[in-house]
Amino acid sequence: MKSKILFGIMALVIGVLVTGCSDDDYAINATPLLTDSSVVTGSADVTATSATLHGTVSGLENQSASAYVTGFNYGAAVDDLTERIVATGGDEFAATVTGSVNQTIYYQAYVTLQGKVTYKGVVKSLC
Repeated sequence: MKSKILFGIMALVIGVLVTGCSDDDYAINATPLLTDSSVVTGSADVTATSATLHGTVSGLENQSASAYVTGFNYGAAVDDLTERIVATGGDEFAATVTGSVNQTIYYQAYVTLQGKVTYKGVVKSLC
């Protein structure tokens, strides 16, 4: 009887040790998903009262759409892009901005990952 109990305890200990050892490597990936050239500020389709801004992002093809937000920063000066609009789409995205006739608007595409890290494209202007 004692040998059965001892055998049961040894089997349990060996089972815990075997299942506790794993070859899975859960190291943190230090390579960023995006680079400085991943976000591209595209062209704009301009009318008298609005402009549809276009942008692209590369490197997020395998990511869930809920993991990032795309859009545009825009404003009246290159160094004063205080307005923000969220875009629709995935790798290619667009948003429409309304404004006054003969108003110069500067815009820049952006992608924000998990609400924490933002990558930006170059600043372009609407004349």
